[in-house]
Amino acid sequence: MPEENQNQKPIQTPEQADPKYKETLLLYNEQNGAVEAVSDLKQSGNQYKVTTTQPLTANKPAFYELRNSSAVAAFIKGFMSQENAKPFHFLKVAADKASEVTQSLLRLADNPKDPEGLKALYDHRVTSYQLEKVMKC
Repeated sequence: MPEENQNQKPIQTPEQADPKYKETLLLYNEQNGAVEAVSDLKQSGNQYKVTTTQPLTANKPAFYELRNSSAVAAFIKGFMSQENAKPFHFLKVAADKASEVTQSLLRLADNPKDPEGLKALYDHRVTSYQLEKVMKC
């Protein structure tokens, strides 16, 4: 029977490693290549509205702070069910990296097959299912 490594340190999430670590959401429009930082999520009945700001470091205080994954998952699920939501993707990023990820995504407007842009899109895109799964772990 294999022996368990008792001295192995548990893997820390970024939040545990740095109490100042914050995650936010970016909204990427696949049709026109626009990238914006989410600053607020509002729901009124069956209407879902995303308020955004430019993903600049100077606007970091206005970025939405991702704290409650299940509430955000429910919002994303509702938002994506709307007819006009088809070209949008939500991306979960470290607030400190929002500007950097945005620059990578903007490369897709010039070249939809740009490797750096596609990597940023695939590494950070988040679905309601993924956020719901985080809560269950």
